[in-house]
Amino acid sequence: PPNVSAANRLIIKTGDISLRVKSLEATHPKVESLAKKYGGFVESSSRSSGYQVKNAYLTIRIDAANYDTSFNDLRSFGDVISESTSGQDVTTQVADNEARLRQMRLEEQQYEEILKKTTKVSDILQVRKYLSEVRQNIESIEAQLKSLKSLASLSTITVNLEQREQVATAPRRDWLSNTWVQALSRLNRLGRTVVSFAINLLVLAPFWLPIAVGIWWFSRRKA
Repeated sequence: PPNVSAANRLIIKTGDISLRVKSLEATHPKVESLAKKYGGFVESSSRSSGYQVKNAYLTIRIDAANYDTSFNDLRSFGDVISESTSGQDVTTQVADNEARLRQMRLEEQQYEEILKKTTKVSDILQVRKYLSEVRQNIESIEAQLKSLKSLASLSTITVNLEQREQVATAPRRDWLSNTWVQALSRLNRLGRTVVSFAINLLVLAPFWLPIAVGIWWFSRRKA
């Protein structure tokens, strides 16, 4: 209603914030403690990991009066990547539902009075049917009112924590170290080549050894 003061209006506040943090393990408990500190709780929590990135997702409910303060505290947990906040005024919706609820309860009382005075079976069944429908409507409106008031009293903030893994860089070497490493690498390659040649020579001996002996014998005989 337009005559309701700003302090008494029912606002459903929701927010979303993404933070880049140094340590996921250290920051995750801080968010949980913050929710308890401001009269709320952690509604849901999950984690995921990818290539060089770890994420934690939390949905927290906090006392609406501490919404702005809790947002400021969350910003101090890391580098803010993005954030958003919104508010939905449900004061009129709550007032309308309360008016409907009062009307439904009056109808319930009227049907109960009629039921007490009715003696005809068909009329009794008809009144009970109407009474059941009214009571179902009352339960539905009460559930809506409870949900709206709960959302207005406890604000919702979705928190996304992101931790990026640090990629270690190879240490720089001076020219002497590089030269020494390159020389050892060449020596290693040369050794592998010599060993490989010797192994091949030994394996192929049945083929080239008779030929070599034959050439040597023919040369001696000719001489």
